Amino acid sequence: MKQNANKFTVTPILVFYFDTLSAMKSRELIQTAMRSFAHLQRIDCVCIDRISLPDDIAEANAQLGAYTEADLLWFRFSTQSATKQKAFEIAIRKLFRNALLDPVWVFLMPDKYKQKFPSPWE
Repeated sequence: MKQNANKFTVTPILVFYFDTLSAMKSRELIQTAMRSFAHLQRIDCVCIDRISLPDDIAEANAQLGAYTEADLLWFRFSTQSATKQKAFEIAIRKLFRNALLDPVWVFLMPDKYKQKFPSPWE
């Protein structure tokens, strides 16, 4: 969570796809659902398709032979947002925790990768 002088905070969420086929089938659905959820809550959303994975993640995924494609979704919260940042993060975790989307893995981006992927609003 980062707050700047303009009084907004951002949350980056990584979406991994098991393989190219699952990405082709799931990318539009996942992004549309996340954008719609954000829009309803008056939260800005930017989707970045097919990011280059950090070396340690790419290496671990290569050893698994899976999760070779990833997208990054940025969400920006302001005082006009209907949902607070923490509540939104919890809702996203719950939404995807038990989802029957085995070829898709959704999680909050760890802080150590935020320098590699700067916020589109900075």
